[in-house]
Amino acid sequence: MGQYRFDLINVEGEIAQSQFHACADDLDALDKAEALSLVNLVDVWDGARRVLRVKRGNQLATPSDVLPG
Repeated sequence: MGQYRFDLINVEGEIAQSQFHACADDLDALDKAEALSLVNLVDVWDGARRVLRVKRGNQLATPSDVLPG
């Protein structure tokens, strides 16, 4: 299991909180991010690699939602 960082992003675009969770793989991290996305946008990181972004309310991401890096 890897240690993933979940950055909860508020409406101002700032990191409101970071949480660390052990996840079996990226799909497991996606499940956790979806649960955390009810109030905040969630960026998921595996070390220096950004794995995914889940929009607030688990809405579909658009190309403009994806940041470089």
